[in-house]
Amino acid sequence: MKKPLLLAAALAVSAAPAVHAAEGDAAPAAKPAPMSPADQANIQRAALILRTFNLAFESKDVQQPVKGQLLSCLYNNKLSAISTATKQVLDKNPTLKADDAGVLYRVAAGVCGIQFKRVDGAAEGATAVPKPAASKPATGDSR
Repeated sequence: MKKPLLLAAALAVSAAPAVHAAEGDAAPAAKPAPMSPADQANIQRAALILRTFNLAFESKDVQQPVKGQLLSCLYNNKLSAISTATKQVLDKNPTLKADDAGVLYRVAAGVCGIQFKRVDGAAEGATAVPKPAASKPATGDSR
């Protein structure tokens, strides 16, 4: 039973380079258009948002409902839409530091509908994240 599967896998692997070589002869690949600085910044912000959300998923301090809401937001929205909505909130609030990962996480999570409560004894310089209801990304299948 295992030998026919191994034979089929070996044939598939050996045929793969020939298929890709034939595809390369059909048409030359088009060069992508150069990205604008705004698009590059949006991609970098999206990568940082994804990284901070991943840290939240791995953290034992973040409660399961929050993790579920973050995951649902990532599933139902394009990361670029979350990043763009986060930028809109940051633009409306110039006191928030866009390069601070903690602030970026709180704003992006706020865009996803998570509300943070101020904890008694919080640091004097702690930044309150406003409720960004108007800039919530569109829900639905955007893929």
